[in-house]
Amino acid sequence: MISSQVSQVIKRFPYLHLTEKVNGDTLLKGVLAFEGDYHGEVIADEFDVELHIPSTYPEDLPLVREIGYRIPRNFHVNLDDNTLCLAAPIAIKMHFSKDKTLLGFIGNLAIPFFYNFLYQQKHGSLILGELSHGTEGILEFYREYFHLTNDAAIIEFLRILAHHAYQGYSDCPCNSGEKLRVCHGRKVLRCGFLQSAQEYQKEYHAILNWVRKKKLELL
Repeated sequence: MISSQVSQVIKRFPYLHLTEKVNGDTLLKGVLAFEGDYHGEVIADEFDVELHIPSTYPEDLPLVREIGYRIPRNFHVNLDDNTLCLAAPIAIKMHFSKDKTLLGFIGNLAIPFFYNFLYQQKHGSLILGELSHGTEGILEFYREYFHLTNDAAIIEFLRILAHHAYQGYSDCPCNSGEKLRVCHGRKVLRCGFLQSAQEYQKEYHAILNWVRKKKLELL
């Protein structure tokens, strides 16, 4: 499956080429040329990139590096490995679920990242606002996704996902007075299809500790 999807990518983006395989992983390098359009504002450009496709794809999604040094390291770049922070982990999976191909990954995640960078360079702000880095950014995504400012409810949703503890007839953690199944249940269930319980356990503990730390700082 990987080889056929790589061929489709190279056909669509002919300046990308297969360079090597490392421990079963596939590496694509070259120039990613694209044209993006947001509300009629067309931006065309190209970036030197490396696309690292793990042998476990599509269970594990590709990593993208911008290797032409145009993207500052303080612009959503993971400093430990220089990969681009395309979105919160669950958001990446949500976008990928729309088109589960390498072309879909590039079109729905990589190109919007580069377009957003260019848009900020031109206008001084990102199109849809900017999330923080790390755990705080993941929490901010869940606030937007669940339309909540109640971090305790978000932490409880993550606990439910981490422990397979969904009970539709229980009260929704958001304190709306509704049952979970008719309130935030659908959003919780959607998340359950996209990440493993282990991944939610990691996010649950990271966000819980982050919130506790912030509360202590306010004392």
